[in-house]
Amino acid sequence: MKNSPFIYGNTVSVHSFTNREEETVKLKNNLLNGINTMIISPRRWGKSSLVEKVIHDIERKSKIHKVVLMDLFAVNSEEEFLETFAREVIKASSNKWQEWIGSGKDFFKQLIPSISLGLDPATDFSISFDWKELRKHSEEILKLPETIFNSWLLSKSILFLKRN
Repeated sequence: MKNSPFIYGNTVSVHSFTNREEETVKLKNNLLNGINTMIISPRRWGKSSLVEKVIHDIERKSKIHKVVLMDLFAVNSEEEFLETFAREVIKASSNKWQEWIGSGKDFFKQLIPSISLGLDPATDFSISFDWKELRKHSEEILKLPETIFNSWLLSKSILFLKRN
């Protein structure tokens, strides 16, 4: 029996990913232009591999775009979604746990996050909120990417002004 060159059962690495150039370009353009995109196809046709490849390409080539990839399969409530969203957005905005804690304090005006570090502070931290306050101010979490981006733009413009 001949060995198949295809990988089944998990997502394919970027190096093993093949073909699908048209879909890759379209998804990348949609993501970079803020266009919501839904990918529908039967199981095991490479949807997750396509998304992972496009995210890898964006992260490799762009200095200003940060990508947040969330697996929502295990999320069972609005509270879990908002906490997962906040954690992943903050993690994507920096790669140092000191900055994660600073970001958690700086970017929330109405909410008070409770941030804890896991066994490996380089990759693991959790964030939680008082559920009553979270329900009242959930828009603050949903606007977190915009808040972080505006803060980043402001810091870049301040650096630019200091150089002149």
